[in-house]
Amino acid sequence: MQIKDPLVWRPEDWNFPAGADWSIAALGRVHRGTPWQTIYLKASDVTTNNAIATGITGLDAWAQWTGDPDLNDAQLTAPITDWQLLGVLIPLLNTNNRAQLVSVNDGNLADWQNALDGLLVVSNSSPDFQGYLSSPPFDTYVMAGGSAQAGYIANAIAQARAGQPGQRFATLGSILQTAALSENSPWLNWNDTLQYQYAITDAAYEAIPAQLLPRLRPDSIGAVVSTNGAWQVQFSGSDAWIYTLQTSPDLINWTTVSTNVPVQGSFNATIAPGPAAPKQFFRSVLLP
Repeated sequence: MQIKDPLVWRPEDWNFPAGADWSIAALGRVHRGTPWQTIYLKASDVTTNNAIATGITGLDAWAQWTGDPDLNDAQLTAPITDWQLLGVLIPLLNTNNRAQLVSVNDGNLADWQNALDGLLVVSNSSPDFQGYLSSPPFDTYVMAGGSAQAGYIANAIAQARAGQPGQRFATLGSILQTAALSENSPWLNWNDTLQYQYAITDAAYEAIPAQLLPRLRPDSIGAVVSTNGAWQVQFSGSDAWIYTLQTSPDLINWTTVSTNVPVQGSFNATIAPGPAAPKQFFRSVLLP
């Protein structure tokens, strides 16, 4: 599944979005420009997998598959680079109420279980069979936030976040590193060899992340740099949203300094304190 979409045996097996039912969830069905693969919502990184073929490392195998002999260039087209693309596109396309979105770095497991509640999931619970079917049968369920499966996924997200630099997902798409959302989903029987080879489609693997991503929002992450005696304050953010920059002397009382619309994922403000100016804290606040 790291090289191409599962169960795509021939051109007729593609399931591209068509008609008027377009949604953010359909992004996972868009062809990504590399052979036999749509936009990647799964967790495994082909470039670090040394078990694809005997004597061929993951990056070499990917370069051969795409026909790109330049390993540096091939690295840039690796499927997991789609995580960054999704982090940009989803906030731009999302029509959900921003005030109701869950932060991708939310540390409350109950919030994650609430975000997972009501997602439509599929399970390959049919008997083992061996055959080249591009559309094998599935059972469909509605995930309950209080279910064992939702708890398993929420805990897996927390573990994946704990392994990141600063224990934070840097982008919205970084949450896709959580294998429990896709290839290790508790709703899929991926331990059975025949089921794994012939009974799980790409859409089944990506059903949960495709529905969960529109319920999430990226954090606005800040940095302060001293430049010629002044402070350059920068925060990340979505170009589609509006943020206020606020300052505080005590992390309790906050004053709005400016209202900002990010350009290409960030906004800046120059602060020129006097020689006796007190220390300040800064934060960005997403407006509803």
